[in-house]
Amino acid sequence: MIKSKDLLEKFAETAIVSSRVSGGREKVLILNYIRNQLQTYNREEYLPVSSRLCLAELMTWQDRLDEALELCNSIIDEYTFHQDAYLQKSKILIQMGSIGEAEKILSILQKANPHSAIFQRYGAMCKFQSGKLTEGWEDARAAFNFGNLKIRYNNMKRWMGEDLHNKTIVISMLDIRGGGDEIFFSSALPKIIEKAKLCFIETEPRAFSLYKSSFSNSVVFNKGNEPWVEMGLSIDYHLWARELPAYFFRKESDFPNSPGYLKLAFSEQKHWSEKVNKVSDNKKKIGICWTSLNVTGPAQPFVSNLLDWEPILTLPDSVFINMHCLDGKEEVIAAEKKFNLKLIQFREADFKNSFEHIAGIASACDLIISVATTNGSVIPGALGLNVIEIRPSFNSISMDGLPWYPNHQRVYKPWNISYGSKLRDIADQIREWTPDKPVPKIRSTNL
Repeated sequence: MIKSKDLLEKFAETAIVSSRVSGGREKVLILNYIRNQLQTYNREEYLPVSSRLCLAELMTWQDRLDEALELCNSIIDEYTFHQDAYLQKSKILIQMGSIGEAEKILSILQKANPHSAIFQRYGAMCKFQSGKLTEGWEDARAAFNFGNLKIRYNNMKRWMGEDLHNKTIVISMLDIRGGGDEIFFSSALPKIIEKAKLCFIETEPRAFSLYKSSFSNSVVFNKGNEPWVEMGLSIDYHLWARELPAYFFRKESDFPNSPGYLKLAFSEQKHWSEKVNKVSDNKKKIGICWTSLNVTGPAQPFVSNLLDWEPILTLPDSVFINMHCLDGKEEVIAAEKKFNLKLIQFREADFKNSFEHIAGIASACDLIISVATTNGSVIPGALGLNVIEIRPSFNSISMDGLPWYPNHQRVYKPWNISYGSKLRDIADQIREWTPDKPVPKIRSTNL
C-alpha cells in the first residue's frame, strides 16, 4: 500500500491522464490498484478534492456511476461551484442517460467559460443522443475548431459549402489512432464525390487498399503525399473528413439508406472467402469481437469479457471467427478451454496494419456479433454486412452511435446491465437462424 496520500494522488493523476489517450491491458492492474487505494483512504479519512475527482473518473470508466456521482456531489456540496466536479458529473449523467440534466450543467459551464472546446464537445454528444443533429454538428464544429486547424498542405482554401462543379478538393483525416472515426465520417464521401470534378482522399497505410477499391473515381493517397502536384493539378478547396457529415447529414433520414459505401476488391473477397469456408465445415460462420485495444480508460464501457460470451459461443452448428486478433491471447485460451472450442483466426491476416484483411474476413462471415469497435463493428458496418452490435445505451465520447450503416442492428446496454444479459437475448433469437434467411430483428430486455 502507498502510505503517502500525496504520492498516491500524483500516481493516480499520471496514470489517468495516460489512460485517457490509450488504455491498454497493461494499465488494468495499475488502475484497479489505484482505485482500491483511493477508496480505502476515502472510507477512512478525508480525501483531497483532486483525489476524489481521480476516483470519480476511474469509477465512471468502470460504470460504477452511482458511486462516482456521489463523489462529485460531495465536492459540489463543499465548494458550491467546482468546474471539474461539475464537468465530471455531466459525463456521468450522460452515461446514465440523464441527458437533460447533463445539458443544464454544461450550459452553466459554458456561460462561465464560453470558449472551452471541451464543454462544446460534451454538449454535442448530448444533442446527438437526443436527436438534435443540426445543433449537435454546430457544437462539434465549434469544439474541433476546424477553421483554425493547420492544414498539412500549402495554399489550400477551406471549403464552406461552395458549388463544387468543375472544382477539385482535398479531404484530409484528422485523427487516425483507432481508424474507426475516419471510417464512419467517410460515409459522406460519396456525397461530395458526386458534386466535385475530382476528389483527393487522404488516408493511411492501414486503410489505403480498402479506400482505393471503394472510391475508384477519386484519387486516394497516403497522408503526406501530394498526388495533385505530380498530376499538375491545382486544388480549389480543402476539407477535413470530420466536417463532411455536418453538410450532408442534418437529420437522421439524410444518413445512407443503401448498405456498403466501402467496397472490397473482388480478388480479396474471393481469397478470404475460400480461407474461411475451408475451415467452417459447412457451419454458420459467426465473427465475434468482444473487446478493443483500449480496455480501460473512457472507452472501458464499450468492451466486454470473452467469458461473458458463453450464450453466443455455445450456439449449435456454428464456428466462430476471432475479429479482434490484436491482443488478449490469455483471455482467448481461457475461453477456448472453458467452452471446449477453438476460435478461428488466420495467421496471415494482419489486423494491426491492414483494414483490407479485416474487411476480407468479415465479408466471409454470415454474421458478425461485436461490441462497438473498428474491427468488429465499424469496418463490417461500412461494408454493409450483417452486424449485431452491443453498445452502451449512452456515452460521452463517441459519435459512432449515429445511424451510419443501414444494415447495422444495435442492441443497447444500459450502464447498470451486464453484457452477458444482452448476449443471452441475442443468442436466444438467432439460435434457429440460418444464413439463407434474413437476420432476425433483435428484441432486447433490460434484465
